[in-house]
Amino acid sequence: MENENNIYKEKSRSAFDKIASNYSESHDGKFVEPMYEEVIKRILELKPRNILDVGCGPGSVLVHLKNKNIGLHGLDISEKMIEEAEKNLGQDVDL
Repeated sequence: MENENNIYKEKSRSAFDKIASNYSESHDGKFVEPMYEEVIKRILELKPRNILDVGCGPGSVLVHLKNKNIGLHGLDISEKMIEEAEKNLGQDVDL
């Protein structure tokens, strides 16, 4: 089973690496975009000191939380997505 899980992880990593540079225009990016406003609203209501966005992709949610006095952290299985997040977020976010 563990070997099978590794295969799925690698397929996922590979798929997201391929669409990373154009994620916002991809089917996945278009699907999740309408959710951002509500997610961000709920996060800000909690007044967190830190946020860890697991599966942060290109930083689409984190970019809306910049300059809100919140420690921002992102994690993604795709190295290419992290590279895009670095471009979108700069050095102030721990990726």
